[in-house]
Amino acid sequence: MSDPDRGLPVCIRIWVRILVSLLDELKGVGFAVADRRIGLTPLRKLWLAWQPGRRAGGCRELQGFASPVPARTSAFLSADMENYQPNPDLLAGRVVLVTGAAEGIGRAVAVACARHSAALILSDREQHDLNLLYDELEASGAPEPAILTLDPERVDEKDLQRAVGLIDEEFGCLDGLVHCVAFAPFLSRIDDYDASEWERVLRINLTAPFLLTQACLPLLRAANDASVIFTLDRIGRRGAAYWGAYCAAKFGIEGLMQTLAEETRDNSNIRVNGIDPGVVRTGLRTRLYPGENPARLPGAETVTGSYLYLLGPDAMGVIGQRLSL
Repeated sequence: MSDPDRGLPVCIRIWVRILVSLLDELKGVGFAVADRRIGLTPLRKLWLAWQPGRRAGGCRELQGFASPVPARTSAFLSADMENYQPNPDLLAGRVVLVTGAAEGIGRAVAVACARHSAALILSDREQHDLNLLYDELEASGAPEPAILTLDPERVDEKDLQRAVGLIDEEFGCLDGLVHCVAFAPFLSRIDDYDASEWERVLRINLTAPFLLTQACLPLLRAANDASVIFTLDRIGRRGAAYWGAYCAAKFGIEGLMQTLAEETRDNSNIRVNGIDPGVVRTGLRTRLYPGENPARLPGAETVTGSYLYLLGPDAMGVIGQRLSL
């Protein structure tokens, strides 16, 4: 077998091998290099782009919380959303982390946030897919995003603490966390559901969002007005046959959203809410319903207005709500 380092000076070869051995220990999270085009994509980097002036503009410098705003209910939100037109600079000066950003609703939300001036951190499990989105956003003239590769199936508390530490170092706080990861391998009867697949689906759809949210809470508390959004599902309110572990995970996410909203309502500037986007055209939907014509479904971009609303200052006072689209 050929040695890929052959031809390099001995001292450089030694340092390369030390670096590779260290990176092997990072498993679920990647770290930064200056230029992703230098051939190090297998290292699954975290690339955080510095936003000038970010620390002074968006992170809390004084103790205390924002002035209380009367909470609005779902009825008021429905009226708000019918004619909602977000300001082009709605998210200017805000750092927003979007998971599941490589495809589907996550990608659509990321694009919408970029168009409304957010400093984006794009997260998904595959570096290549995030690079494609990065190039699209860069070409559009949007603020340069950051890339954070996280594998929700394998990431653990130590990995997340490292990632959050780097976000803190670069940005100082986090203004928005949007959970869009969704995974369901198949539809199956409970009788036939494989136990290992059950654990895998719960891990990706419930445990990983919990771990990431928990790790990000200090950064969210450091922001003047932070928003956490969980993507919900109708089967998280009423079970449906054959949805198995995915259904159970969505019930759990619904409970996590409500619990965290109550825990942070009166002692922080964090707003926690959820969005049920309804049936839209995504890769997950196509895989589970191969006989369905996806062209007849609305695109994921049609639901992004609600995410923008909850991320921005227009939703001050909206806490613990479920928006059903």
